[in-house]
Amino acid sequence: MDSANEKSVKCPSFDGKPEKYQIWLTRFKAYAAVHGFSPALADGGETDLPNNESDVISESTSDGKKAAAAKKRNAIAMANLTLAFTTESAMNWVYKAMTSAWPTGLAHRVIKAMNDKFKPTDTMSRVLEGS
Repeated sequence: MDSANEKSVKCPSFDGKPEKYQIWLTRFKAYAAVHGFSPALADGGETDLPNNESDVISESTSDGKKAAAAKKRNAIAMANLTLAFTTESAMNWVYKAMTSAWPTGLAHRVIKAMNDKFKPTDTMSRVLEGS
């Protein structure tokens, strides 16, 4: 996709309302695919991501190039998640994804925490959801 078309795809916003989560997530994943950062949202994160955000990466090696690319995708994902959230309560997902190893946060942790809250997979939650 050329850059003119990429710019016409707007980052979907989310206000934290549970009933809007599934459609927001679907749209955000489509947005991530267009902008090339969807691997940063994958369950468990990218395997090429360094252990710490501050790790020095040598891009002269194949592994270093992969690590640098994964780090960049995560940064882009976190920036877009930050821009997508329109309320302080929704921004808490970003704050909770920040760690001492990754002070700007890990995008996959944001998505996992949101899925845990809005799309529970345990049997009791499903029973309560259906009542």
